[in-house]
Amino acid sequence: MIPVSVRGLSVASRGGAVFRDLDLEVPAGSAIALVGPSGSGKSTLAHALLGDVPDGLTVTAGTITVDGLDPLVMSPRQLRTLRRRCAYVDQDPGASLPPHLTVRRILGERARIAHGSPSRGGRAPVLSDDAMLGLLEDLGLSGVTGILDRRPSELSGGQRRRVGVAAGLAAAPELLIIDEPTAGVDAAAVELMMDTLCRARERTKATYLVITHDHVVADALADVTFAFDDACAGLSGPKTANPALDYDEAAEPVSAVLGPADPGIASAAPPAPEPVPTPDSGAAQHPLLDVRDLVIHRNGSRIVEGVSLAVGAGGAVALSGPSGAGKTTVLRSILGLAPATEGRISFDGSDLAPDLRHRPRHVRSGFGWVPQESELSLNPSVAVGSQLRRTGAPDDDIAAMLDRLQLPDFHAIRRSRPGDLSGGQRQRVSIALSLLRNPRVLLCDEPTSALDHRSAELVLSALADARAGGMAQVLTSHDPRVLAAAAETVVIGAGQAVAGA
Repeated sequence: MIPVSVRGLSVASRGGAVFRDLDLEVPAGSAIALVGPSGSGKSTLAHALLGDVPDGLTVTAGTITVDGLDPLVMSPRQLRTLRRRCAYVDQDPGASLPPHLTVRRILGERARIAHGSPSRGGRAPVLSDDAMLGLLEDLGLSGVTGILDRRPSELSGGQRRRVGVAAGLAAAPELLIIDEPTAGVDAAAVELMMDTLCRARERTKATYLVITHDHVVADALADVTFAFDDACAGLSGPKTANPALDYDEAAEPVSAVLGPADPGIASAAPPAPEPVPTPDSGAAQHPLLDVRDLVIHRNGSRIVEGVSLAVGAGGAVALSGPSGAGKTTVLRSILGLAPATEGRISFDGSDLAPDLRHRPRHVRSGFGWVPQESELSLNPSVAVGSQLRRTGAPDDDIAAMLDRLQLPDFHAIRRSRPGDLSGGQRQRVSIALSLLRNPRVLLCDEPTSALDHRSAELVLSALADARAGGMAQVLTSHDPRVLAAAAETVVIGAGQAVAGA
């Protein structure tokens, strides 16, 4: 068990303060949830606890102690020793899971590093296949065929996130820092994840630091909730009485609204906040995008079967269903990145080749793509300002879009690299890039998954205005607010369209 103490900590970026005068006490064996708006510094604090202050940020005041030592002044050897006792589950599983390793290797390496065992030689593995499969089963991944031999790219976003959690638990850490564990995960999987984390904490007595926008998750996993609020540290207090949560009190957590999900049963989305109503999908008479009886194979297995949807100019269709059901694969197939083996995709009345490489340029430019994981759309080595300008939009339009999505102004953000931004800020920049390009059809994969309630509403409002201007949209989500913004919801279960709502 590892205690954590933060006293008067202030962190600044090139554009100003990230947070100021932060005080936080996490006794050994306790659990605390960090909540607050995207970009308020939650992930920055988590990294600093492990001696990793992101590039472009500076600690300007205060101290941190982790198990009595300051990680910011530790020697490399001391840091390695500390990190073997800790686990950090990144909010961006695509960036934290080695893409070239199988799930078996990822879990095994995490366990070996934590136990100080060599990765080669004649010694038995620290974690057996049965133990790995048991951990993955606890997280709802038992139905994924051959999961130990799969690489991260062969899993859905929600599945990758759960593998990241499994990797953190495989290390049997004394301090577990877990960043947005339920983002992009369906309600049933959220329940399994919370139960697994609670049982692991009870068994190991580890210290937990949980970063989340979901108050149900915070209440389930943490003893105390600590609220950040726009560059100033909030106040800590018992989870049953924390006035600092006002920034997000209107948010209805997905796990609370949807309840347990059955992948084989479709139901209409429950009532949810709706920034701008969408009266219909616009597809009844003149579908701009028409997808019929889509079938997709991967490695000889049929992973999507019989999915159909249609959307007209200014309309929206949502894809819903459990993590791993094939929603992202459907979007990638529409784009031509995961060519369909059967079925038909037509755009503006013309059938499209299944493979993107065989589609004409004017067709390719008619589609926009917002992936669930922002690193797929943002070049990490190119300044954000340069990427925004490459859309061809005037600087005034770029500045207006950044202001609308409550991102730092163009002058402040233009020299920043994507790694200088929070996960929620990166997701909003990714959405801004697509909206500034103004495609005829925009495909959005979990557009609100990394966002707090306030930021999500801003994104949904911007998407609604784009529809009002004639943009067609296909959205995947577990968020009832996103589902409510679409006129039609296609529910996918185990790769099949089981119903339309």
